[in-house]
Amino acid sequence: MKRKLIVVAVIAALLLGGWYLYRRNLVATNGFLRTTGTVEGREVNITTRVSGRIATLKPREGERVAAGETVLTLDNSDLQAQTRSAEAGLEKAQAQIRVDEAQIASLKAGLAAASAEILTARANLNQSRVQAGNANLHLERLQNLYEQNGVAKDTLDVATTTRDSAVAAVQAAEARVESAQAARLGAEAQLKMAGSQLGLARAGINQARAELAYQQAKLAETTVASPINGTVVYRALEVGETVAPEMTVLTLVDYEHLTIRVDIDESRLGSIKPGDPALIRLDDRPNLAFKGRIAAINRYGDFATQRDVAAGRQDIRTFRVTIVLEPGQAGLNPGMTVRVEIPNPQGAR
Repeated sequence: MKRKLIVVAVIAALLLGGWYLYRRNLVATNGFLRTTGTVEGREVNITTRVSGRIATLKPREGERVAAGETVLTLDNSDLQAQTRSAEAGLEKAQAQIRVDEAQIASLKAGLAAASAEILTARANLNQSRVQAGNANLHLERLQNLYEQNGVAKDTLDVATTTRDSAVAAVQAAEARVESAQAARLGAEAQLKMAGSQLGLARAGINQARAELAYQQAKLAETTVASPINGTVVYRALEVGETVAPEMTVLTLVDYEHLTIRVDIDESRLGSIKPGDPALIRLDDRPNLAFKGRIAAINRYGDFATQRDVAAGRQDIRTFRVTIVLEPGQAGLNPGMTVRVEIPNPQGAR
């Protein structure tokens, strides 16, 4: 029985102690709402997207860097060579395009000439056929006259020769037409082949451009710039060491935009609002006050993690409040626990 009483007393003492500590961390006295908070700052890890040996690593711990400033480069001699090779491949592909386009222009000119030659040959064929027809009619008239002894044999022979020459001219003109048509078909086939070659060359130039863009992107990834204005708080590697993708090389903190996070009991939210001033103090320097203002109050409360039996409430829900420090104040670091004082005209409730 006595042992049970001791256990009950210990539990009661722990509950009262927890309640006392909670009330000590969040009280409203002398017109101020006093609580504790945590300093938070924007922290950025500098990593690389490719592996390689570190060629330059300028900033040391404690040094400031500006947004956009190059902080890290990797040995990129191999990538530079690959980029130059890709540039040469693109130039070669562009030259092939020019050659194929010139060939197509020449073949189009040849095709036009072949088409013109067909027209000329057909005109000559028509003329030869007319001449052959006339020569044949003339020969037939002379033959009739010759049979009637109207003309001499020599005259008939000349007409026969003229008719035969005209027929031969027709045959030659027909051959020229066929030759011109064959030449045009050949030009069309060559033009089609050249068009296919040009298509392949254009595909090749697209591939060469893609290869060059890929190599340039890889080369660009060997140079890393700071995304923020910040101070180096951690340097993991040194020049000459090898870094793997996503491995942290530097850690930066933006000290110019530190914030204080505090958790306020829901029953006291009515006494504060965004824009209210706040004072931040350190335990080891209680006379030094950093000035700030409430920037935001979270719309949603955190899950209840404490019980306030003495005040008659079973659950205590807290809301996150963010305090922004006024610029130009130094001496706080992310992770610090600080004392926060917020004007509270309504006093404790």
